[in-house]
Amino acid sequence: MRIHVFTPGEEDQGEWQVDAYSIEGGALRLFDTDGDEIAAYSPTGWTHLRVIER
Repeated sequence: MRIHVFTPGEEDQGEWQVDAYSIEGGALRLFDTDGDEIAAYSPTGWTHLRVIER
């Protein structure tokens, strides 16, 4: 799936390819094709963001 990503400061990060996700303890985690975590979101906000090579 392709998603359009914005950082918490509304900086446009463009489209990312997401190949897997998980929901653990109320947090949404997104992964790329290599199984690397791209981003994680919890009810308190994004815990981290990493721009992937496109």
